[in-house]
Amino acid sequence: YFLFNSACRKYEGSNLNALNSSILSGIEQINFLDKKNTFYQEREALEVLASGKLDGVERFFRIITIQKNNCIYDYVLISINLKNTEADTPMLRTFLERIVIK
Repeated sequence: YFLFNSACRKYEGSNLNALNSSILSGIEQINFLDKKNTFYQEREALEVLASGKLDGVERFFRIITIQKNNCIYDYVLISINLKNTEADTPMLRTFLERIVIK
């Protein structure tokens, strides 16, 4: 599954870690497998790979959070196992390289 979320409000006091963590609220037993700062379209981004339980079922999440001006953009890949997450990640990255964030 692929989810996209955007919101435009005053986020000056928020950093990428805090914004990214809010996406995982409601997920139980979160285990961070990888977390790194990166760039997409010349914007700083935070990319996280995590696992956790959603309604008692284990899922894997690749989350990329980008902040631009007063807007945040979250791109989330949700998979049933790590193998599928890794296999689908190149498509998510290609998508992010092709879209234009205004």
